[in-house]
Amino acid sequence: MAVFRIHIRPSGGANDQEMSFNYCLIHGVLGMGWAVDQAGIAQLAWDDYIAAAEQEYEYRELQNVRYMHREVQVDDLIWTRNTMGRYYLGRVVNPWEYLATPEALQADIVNICHCELEAVPADAVPGKVVASFRPPRTIQAIRNPPWMTTYSQLLWNRISGIQQYAVNHQGIADIYALLDDLETENAVAIYLQMNGWLYVPGSRRPYTMGYEYILIHSQTFERAVVQVKTGDATQLDRDDFADFEERVFLFQSYGNYNGAMYNHVECIDPDELQEFLFNNRNILPQSIRLWVDFIDPPDDPLAGL
Repeated sequence: MAVFRIHIRPSGGANDQEMSFNYCLIHGVLGMGWAVDQAGIAQLAWDDYIAAAEQEYEYRELQNVRYMHREVQVDDLIWTRNTMGRYYLGRVVNPWEYLATPEALQADIVNICHCELEAVPADAVPGKVVASFRPPRTIQAIRNPPWMTTYSQLLWNRISGIQQYAVNHQGIADIYALLDDLETENAVAIYLQMNGWLYVPGSRRPYTMGYEYILIHSQTFERAVVQVKTGDATQLDRDDFADFEERVFLFQSYGNYNGAMYNHVECIDPDELQEFLFNNRNILPQSIRLWVDFIDPPDDPLAGL
């Protein structure tokens, strides 16, 4: 199976994005426009539709419709979001169909696939999914990172309350191979906050390349900065932080630290952070907890959301 994301962005009909999204929710569909002028005919087979569409649209305009017809299959999962930034995950139950009822034409959602749709908790949306909506293309697959399919399957099982997908972790025990950069930064921030360090919202800026964010200790009022690096090929050098006046917390997900030792520079042990995550699941964002539960399953596989 595959995982996709789709923009619901009408350009025809009432040209009302909120109305179009509500149409999708009410009717259990996800799709797009490119209706054809077939008076009185609400449904068309693929060959009839594409023949008529090619008379009305340029070839390139129909690329998204062809892609949906060709690629999206039963049991695939599709991410989408509404005008308020609320994310939904849909499981495809019937692939491409052309359905041009008057309501569908108003919504400009006529090339559709039927889906079961579930709202996704805000903290269960991975950064990679959010980033996938930046390109303007109407529909595309989410193939990078490769574990996004596994994540989407696990999430669907949990939010739907049904073990629809059998997901085998195949001996995966490395939480840091599954967390993306942002999730790792969040894990470190939660760990430090639970140790008395308060995260300063908005303290990360484009020009703060040497650190991720600023912390203030709730009791001592000491200031600190944090630098996080992921991947087994990167390193963190303590010497780069020798001149910082603040306390410095470094985290490299595979413990790749080098340089001299400094009293104000502390390297966080990846094993210690992992133990913290496994022992404090209830305070984790769902995008992290889902992976923790995947590696170390709880008694109830559907618990957590």
